Amino acid sequence: MAAILIVDDNPTIRAIVKLYLAGPDREFAEAADGEQALHLVHRERMDLVIVDVVMPRKDGLTFVRELRASADPRVRDLPVVLLTGQLTEEEGAQRTQEVGADALVLKPITGPRLQQAVDGLLGGPPSPPAQG
Repeated sequence: MAAILIVDDNPTIRAIVKLYLAGPDREFAEAADGEQALHLVHRERMDLVIVDVVMPRKDGLTFVRELRASADPRVRDLPVVLLTGQLTEEEGAQRTQEVGADALVLKPITGPRLQQAVDGLLGGPPSPPAQG
């Protein structure tokens, strides 16, 4: 069972991500900002984090920097997918590399692109395509 944390201040985006990635081998947790997400990853076991770049309180880039600086390897080494609708692909790729995230998915999110990024990081067989 893969535990995936979805971090976005927009509940509709969180619901879309869950819809695209839903499967019998996946469970989800949600956070509305990077501050809440940091508390969750230190408290609960997660296998992957999907985080929006632009959020209030603590943005996604700051969240990833703090994640990578953690003394706990279970937290520090979590695979991270950045989501962004504010950056171009080139800018997003640069930020992804700078903060140490593992993948980038541009908004508007498409199911196949998100699934490809997540499946590649979880290392399992691809999940069946979501409906919708």
